[in-house]
Amino acid sequence: MSIPELAAVIENRFRAEPRKPFPHDEIDVLNLRCATEEIVTDLDTFHSVIDGYADSARALTVCGPEKLLKVKRDMARSFFEVFPRNKSCQDLITEKDTPVLYARMRVAEELRRDLLLLVDGLLREDGAAL
Repeated sequence: MSIPELAAVIENRFRAEPRKPFPHDEIDVLNLRCATEEIVTDLDTFHSVIDGYADSARALTVCGPEKLLKVKRDMARSFFEVFPRNKSCQDLITEKDTPVLYARMRVAEELRRDLLLLVDGLLREDGAAL
């Protein structure tokens, strides 16, 4: 798949995802089973960064290497790597027990990985890959 095609796929995938309300009931269940008070804020922060890049993936194709390297740094780590204080909840987020949150996190992870592929391809084209 070409870089422009990948950028279009990322944008289309992001825009095709239904925007469901945040699953506060699922978070309440998590809070009973693992000690995390910041998970909602952390999820909002993490997903908003991914959503911003995914929604404008085609615009990344004209960015300079400095911006691309920033995107690469922002996308380099998964949610639980960025926010290890929530790690105790990781195994509790399942398709069965927290279906909305699980789906939201799965899509975000797929978009994050695709954005990394896009940025790596752009940096290779530009000769700035690290």
